[in-house]
Amino acid sequence: MLKKSLLPSLVVVLLLSITTLAQAEYGRTWNGYTLDAPYDQTTCAPSNLISTTGIEPTTSIHVWFFVQNPVTNNMDVLQQFYQYDDLTNVAFPYGLAGPISGTRLFEARVDVFVGGVEVTQLQAYWSVTCSETPTPPPGGEGCTPGFWRNHYAVWPAPYTPSNYFNTVFSVGYFSPTYTLGQAIWAGGGGLNITARHGTAALLSAASPGVDYPYTVAEVIAMVQAGDISHLIDANNLGCPLN
Repeated sequence: MLKKSLLPSLVVVLLLSITTLAQAEYGRTWNGYTLDAPYDQTTCAPSNLISTTGIEPTTSIHVWFFVQNPVTNNMDVLQQFYQYDDLTNVAFPYGLAGPISGTRLFEARVDVFVGGVEVTQLQAYWSVTCSETPTPPPGGEGCTPGFWRNHYAVWPAPYTPSNYFNTVFSVGYFSPTYTLGQAIWAGGGGLNITARHGTAALLSAASPGVDYPYTVAEVIAMVQAGDISHLIDANNLGCPLN
């Protein structure tokens, strides 16, 4: 009778244990592995470092970075790659998601494989809320992408349409041979608007004839961060060149 009375309790404990483990598998820590990722943030310059612990140098991982699509609410892939060993302070590619405005949801996921078999899936979700309205810097001039793509003759040195975008901005947004000349003609949103207005802002900042609100270094930093909303505003201040 004692054995029979204990059986239901043991079953309940076992089921609770299985449920807890199944839930943990899709969290930040599971089976001795840990994923260190940002938590919810209210800032326009979010922290971005992703690391793991517990993964052996001979263990393969598949790393995924996602952003929530505001139209479909699906998590769209920003970047993915394979490697062995732990991640160590890998930067989350916010810039690939375009400017952060309002609240956006991001995800990092690490699939762990041992002997070619997936044994663990670590996931971390966090939101970034950007609602800051900074004081506009001095400088009341800026030229649009439309101006620069129709006036190659006044592009300021050292920049030319043949310069490679990724090299100039120290990013990995496009193919290595994608040029500033292509970027200034890019249509649409997403990375294209970053390319178009980032290039126009760079040229305005570098031009001695334009009193642009930002320096070249500040423009490059904003393009790297993927937050170009202020550059778009500045590019429409009015162009003194002709």
